[in-house]
Amino acid sequence: MSYVRYYKNIKMGADEKLHQRVFDEFNQLVANKNVSILVLASGYGAFEQRLIDNGFLNIQSIDIEDTYKADNKNLIIKDLNKNFEDLKGSFDYIFAMEIIEHLENQFHFVRNVEKLMNSSTVLFITTPNINRKSLRLRFLLNNEIEFFTKKDLHSSGHINIIQDDVFKHNLELSKLTVSRETHNRNYFSKSDFKSNGIRFKVFFVLYKLISSFIPGSDKVEKIYIIKKNI
Repeated sequence: MSYVRYYKNIKMGADEKLHQRVFDEFNQLVANKNVSILVLASGYGAFEQRLIDNGFLNIQSIDIEDTYKADNKNLIIKDLNKNFEDLKGSFDYIFAMEIIEHLENQFHFVRNVEKLMNSSTVLFITTPNINRKSLRLRFLLNNEIEFFTKKDLHSSGHINIIQDDVFKHNLELSKLTVSRETHNRNYFSKSDFKSNGIRFKVFFVLYKLISSFIPGSDKVEKIYIIKKNI
């Protein structure tokens, strides 16, 4: 059974604490409440509602279908696998959370996003961290990359593994660069235990026994904060 998360009764299509973590990073950068914001793959609009509740109202949202529940609906229906660079104007802040791994072509996506950025635009992209310790251990045990298994192709739509070096090369080709890189929460949390059974708990014990021998961290998502090269 999956663990469904909500913000003010609006379903979040993201992992635990990710929206809050990204908002906190954004809130440290923003100069005023009138900035123009684009949210790509907005889903039910939970992140937009968080922005609205904090006084940000100049928001444009894009999704492939209309399931939007936030207060100020400004939604354009578009398939992000296709061109979307024709949106009017540029934006001060662009959010693409937990979408790039669902898309057919990460290079096409970044090229289109770059066209919507001005010289000072800040772009937030998040994606599952495939380098985390527990994922490496799972791969060792069953030869599957967690969140990108055959089952995930149909249940979560994860079809595109975002490897750090390839992604940064992608950005470089579009004259973009990572100005800051951070992460969301650690993998093992109360919600993980709530939504998984005995096999997960056995895996946790095994992880605790050998994790000190595995390099890296165990953060679930990577958060990239991106700007244009100047």
